[in-house]
Amino acid sequence: MNHAAAYTRGQRRRNESPARLSRISIIAIGIVIVIAPVPLRAQSGAETKTTVADDPIRGFAESTVLPLYPESSKRAHETGVAVAQIRLDQKRRLQQVDVLEAPSDAIKAAVIEALQKWRFRAASDDPPGTNLAGATLTGKVTFYFYVSGDRYVVAGPKEAPNLRTLERP
Repeated sequence: MNHAAAYTRGQRRRNESPARLSRISIIAIGIVIVIAPVPLRAQSGAETKTTVADDPIRGFAESTVLPLYPESSKRAHETGVAVAQIRLDQKRRLQQVDVLEAPSDAIKAAVIEALQKWRFRAASDDPPGTNLAGATLTGKVTFYFYVSGDRYVVAGPKEAPNLRTLERP
């Protein structure tokens, strides 16, 4: 770029009339006002969505089932972490299970099968002040598939040992 041309363009901008700059400012402000997001108000009957982490979503469960370690995964010595995202409706019924990560299709299927057996407490049983009644909940659930000695083990985050210390087969 030619420095003289850049200087001339810069000089021109500095020398523009205040009226022209005001028109530009008003147009810019008008654009911001038009495209600025408008806060949404909760309407009665509107669905509220809340995302929670692994530990709280497990806390909403009345009964849980660990996935079974698939025989095909044992034969293939498959180990690793499986992460699923679950969605509960306003009545805390399981609506959807999406496995985001799994070492194999067999482990993915085992996770889905186990999560479909989970039962969650009613929203009316939430501790006071949680303010989640009527909310759709989405959260992630993690399972660890690993070998300990000669045993194939499935565990949740609290039950799993430090997996860095486990030897791989």
